[in-house]
Amino acid sequence: SRNRAAGEAIARGRRLEEILAGSRMVVEGIPATQAVLRLACLKGVEMPIARQVHAVLFEDVSPQEGLARLMGREFTSEPWM
Repeated sequence: SRNRAAGEAIARGRRLEEILAGSRMVVEGIPATQAVLRLACLKGVEMPIARQVHAVLFEDVSPQEGLARLMGREFTSEPWM
């Protein structure tokens, strides 16, 4: 899929701009990441995985650093709905 191919390219070190320039179709996971974080912020929901995906895509954070940030987080209990 386009999302998987883009993710694998990012993991190999390609820049988002380069990936998007080479794709004639929308990689829907990219704008979806922005939308999810906006909604989470509005609703006061913490989304650490989506936050790090956003950091890798838009804030020049390497995939390795994003993973380290996730793994280094304080443990918290997750509320059940």
